[in-house]
Amino acid sequence: MVQTAQPTAPKSDLSLEERPARRRLTIDECLRMQEAGILSGDERLELYDGELLMMSPIGGPHRWVVRTLSYLLFEKLPRSVAEVEIQGGIDLSPVSQLSPDIAVVSSKLRNTSRGPAAADVLLLIEVSDTTLKTDRGWKKQVYAQAGICEYWIINLPEKRLEINRSPDPEAQTYRVSFSLAEDGRIAPLAFPDVVIDAAVLFPPED
Repeated sequence: MVQTAQPTAPKSDLSLEERPARRRLTIDECLRMQEAGILSGDERLELYDGELLMMSPIGGPHRWVVRTLSYLLFEKLPRSVAEVEIQGGIDLSPVSQLSPDIAVVSSKLRNTSRGPAAADVLLLIEVSDTTLKTDRGWKKQVYAQAGICEYWIINLPEKRLEINRSPDPEAQTYRVSFSLAEDGRIAPLAFPDVVIDAAVLFPPED
């Protein structure tokens, strides 16, 4: 499921008291709908607070970054500790499953058939071009609320890597946020020996 602008409710003349209650979908219900053919497995969707959201199309530079960074992480990360998920669903609550571009998750998931949850995520990465406002906005709030320990935004328009750490779930924000230019270097909190040059995160100029 994936990236889109924050959903807004349609305008209505009804007061809040007059509006019918909203029926939110759960992750399990959406999976059953896929199995029954009600939802197509080819559709790129995310579930947020019980609502299905269409994902934005992925362009060439975006795809290049996801492919390059995933190869780099596969090579550098200790397989005994971590796995790399590429655009797979992360269960944030019973009614929210988002699909970040890359998630580094605990290797303990090899011993179970369930999908990764927020507590399993060691590093979460979104590649942002047309979705920068979304990734900096409501998605950042949702990831902080879920307790995602470290959230990176690869800001393609400005060629900067934005790092968010130390989530405050109650405030739905991160206590530590900073950014690096192309000449910067960074290591994830969970893997201090895995140093990444920010320059390798940005596609070459055509």
